[in-house]
Amino acid sequence: MDMRFHWLRDRECQEQFRFYWRPGETNYADYWTKHHLPSHHVNMRKEFLTPAVVIEMLKMNKSTVARAT
Repeated sequence: MDMRFHWLRDRECQEQFRFYWRPGETNYADYWTKHHLPSHHVNMRKEFLTPAVVIEMLKMNKSTVARAT
């Protein structure tokens, strides 16, 4: 048996981790562990990638704060 599995079980017994099962549509770990069609990747992008607009806003806020100090 893989030691990583036992390590996770041990952490669960120590109440350091909790594991929850979710169906495929809401199970985000499923995205990384399964082979999907390109269309699925396009649909899931919004869940995993930060939109470019948000990144630009954060950069502008950072530069504004840096100039103020």
